[in-house]
This record gives sequence, C-alpha cells and structure tokens, in this order.
Amino acid sequence: MADLLADIERKSREASLAMEAKKEEALEATSSNASLITEELKEKKQEAILTQKDNRKEGIANIEEKKIEAVTTIQDKSADLLETVDFTQNVATEEYLDVLDENGKFTGISHPRSQVHREGLWHRVVHVWIVNSKGQVLLQQRTLNKESWPGMWDISSAGHISAGEGSLVTAARELHEELGIELIPQELKLLFSTKMESILNGGKYINREWVDVYILERDLDEKTLILQESEVNAVAWMDHRVYMAKLRSNDPTFVPNHPDGNYAPFFAYLQQRFSS
Repeated sequence: MADLLADIERKSREASLAMEAKKEEALEATSSNASLITEELKEKKQEAILTQKDNRKEGIANIEEKKIEAVTTIQDKSADLLETVDFTQNVATEEYLDVLDENGKFTGISHPRSQVHREGLWHRVVHVWIVNSKGQVLLQQRTLNKESWPGMWDISSAGHISAGEGSLVTAARELHEELGIELIPQELKLLFSTKMESILNGGKYINREWVDVYILERDLDEKTLILQESEVNAVAWMDHRVYMAKLRSNDPTFVPNHPDGNYAPFFAYLQQRFSS
C-alpha cells in the first residue's frame, strides 16, 4: 500500500512538472508571437507613414504643377486680352472713310483708313491750294513719317474726308489743323473735282481718291503759321511759274502734281488769274 501511494505521488509530481513545462512553453510561444506581431505592426506603421509622406509630397508636387499651369494660363489669357484690347482701341480710334465706287458714288460702306489704303478702295479727300496776290503758291513739305511722299513738297493742305463729313468742312478743318489758319468755309472756292490713283510703297499703300480741289486767295506771312508737327515739316511760297517748271522737270523733291495732268484746271486758273 505504501508503495502504491508513493507511486501515485510521484506521477502526480511528474504531471505537475509536465504541466508547468507546457505552460512555460506556451508563455514563451505567446511572447514570441507577440514580439513578432509588434514588429510587424511597427513595420506596417512605418510603411504607412512613408506612404503618407510620399503621397503628401506627390500631392504638393501636383498642387504646384497645377498652380504653374493656372498661372501660365492666366498669363496667356491676359496677353490675348491685351492684344484684343489693343486691336479694339486701334480700330475704335482710327479714322473711318466712306467707300465709293469708281464713279464716285457712295457704296453705303465705311472702313478704317488703313484698310481703305491697303485694299485700294475709292474714297474722298480734299486738296486746298493757298495763293497770294503775287501769284505765289504756298507749298508744304511733308514730314518724313508720312506713308505717302515723305519729305517732299506738296499741296498747301490736304486731308481725308471722314465718314459722314462734308467736303467744305473738312477743307476748313485741315487748314486749321495743319497750318493754324482760321477762316470761314465760304472763303474757300471749289475749283473742280477729279479722281486720282497711285500705288506706293511696293503696293502696300494704294491711293484711289475722289478729290475736291479748293483755292484760298490770301496774303499770309508763312512765319506766323502754326505747323502741325506730325504732318508738316515746313512751308514756303513759290511763284506758280517756277513751281510748274519744277513739276514738268520731274524734280524729285516735289510730289508729282503734274500741271498737264489732273491739276491742269488749277494751273490754267493761275495762268489766267496772273497773266499780266
């Protein structure tokens, strides 16, 4: 009996020891798994942080790229707008002229002056000759920036007739603007009307004009005249016979207003008026 009890006690101790061993193994396994899980969690967390940082950098880069694109677009739009505004202002401020047909009849259309000369459209102008009691003609020297006949000696005063404006009013206005001459329109005498055509600057400037030719007989001191700097470089009196001779000799310093051409009636008037 004593041996049996001893054997039972021994087996009980062995079972307890085995259970403790299994318990320790379980604890070690649990601890190891926990460590592995913790490390894995740390790694996942680090990856998440790095991914977040990368995404943030990529997002910032995308935002900067979008900002650059937006700024570029705004700049392009602004440039286009400025060009449009500049073009609109030029068109809005440019003088408009009534377009005529070849027979001098109004077509019902008006265009900017630059377009009229670029396309060679017929339009109306005035030419005013100033003559004194000595039979001298007042000539103006055109400025060098003129599109037609720059720097050459020409008619006393001339100008385009703006859309809807009258010939006589334009003649009086041009005399005032170019030479500072004050007068009432009735002082001007309409001699004749004619059409003239010339192609200048390699075809870039085409003159097709119906011209009303006026004369103003007045003794003036040319030194008292107020010249329009953008149009007139100088003025001078010249005897009409000397002037005619220069034109007939094709003097290159004079606009070719040939006395045997369109201006024949004007020079015939001078010869008759100052025949003595």
